[in-house]
Parts: sequence; C-alpha cells; structure tokens
Amino acid sequence: MNSKKLLSFALLPLVLAPALRAVEVSPILLQVKEEGGGKWSHQGETQEKSLSIELTNTSAQNVSVKVKYYFFDKDVKGKEVAIFKDGEKSATVKAHATSTIQTEKVTAKSNEKHAETPKKGRNGSIQAGKEVPASGQRLVGYGVQVRQDGKVLADCFSEPSLKTFVGGGDR
Repeated sequence: MNSKKLLSFALLPLVLAPALRAVEVSPILLQVKEEGGGKWSHQGETQEKSLSIELTNTSAQNVSVKVKYYFFDKDVKGKEVAIFKDGEKSATVKAHATSTIQTEKVTAKSNEKHAETPKKGRNGSIQAGKEVPASGQRLVGYGVQVRQDGKVLADCFSEPSLKTFVGGGDR
C-alpha cells in the first residue's frame, strides 16, 4: 500500500468523528406483533386487532417512556386512509430488561357493495334483490412510536407511508 492511501485511511476517523458523535443510539429496541384477525359472514367483514408491543432496554439505567400507538383504516367507499384509533401508555423498562405492553382490541366492520337475496313475488315470480352500497371501514395497518421527553426513541409502522399521518417527531 502506498503512503498516500495509508495517510487517507489514517485521517478517515478524524474526518468522520464529528458526524459519528452527532448520531445517538436509542437505548430502546422495539418489536411489534399484530394480533387478531377477521371474520366473514353474509353481513360483511369484522376485523378485531390489537398490538403486543415489546420494549427492550439495552442501557444500564431504567428508562421511562410514552408509547403512542395508532390503528389505520380505509373507508370502503372513499378509499381514504385515516387514523381509526390511537392511544398512549406509559412504561418504565428496567435496565437490561424487556417489558410488554398490550393495546386494547379495536374492531372495524365493513360491507362490500352487494345485492340482497332475491325474493319471490306474490305471483311466484322472482324479484331481484335490492342493491346495498358498500359501507364501513377496513383496518389497513398500525404504527407505534416510543417517546421520551417529546423525542422519538424508536418507531415501527406496518407500512412506511403510514408514518406521514402522524409525523415523525424529533429524533
């Protein structure tokens, strides 16, 4: 290796040091599991979901945080995504430990556009069923942000685009 390359490799840590000092590593690791499912019937679809949020503290001190969570839905008529339900829970995670937070269940109901079952008329003829328009909401995702003093330590969204509905907060 020539001396110019060796000198540039030796200077690299000095050049990068200020940038690396500005990067903070969060003491909280976040893992989110979506629980629940959906049921279909002749009356439509019912979805029940909850989140199991696992917080792992990698530091040597206890960490107190606020966990903000969101469920997102889409109106079956307009196809617009919105926040269906949100909530917040406080937690203290002990040093080098893991804590689990469970959200409440949320339920969304929807019906696709369909026709009612045909009926027999008085004279025995079959009459077409009345058209029923689509209605209700369908759950499309979730998001979780772990905050401390207004600063986001960790976040997890089922779809990255959902983060735009809640903002990223300060990091």
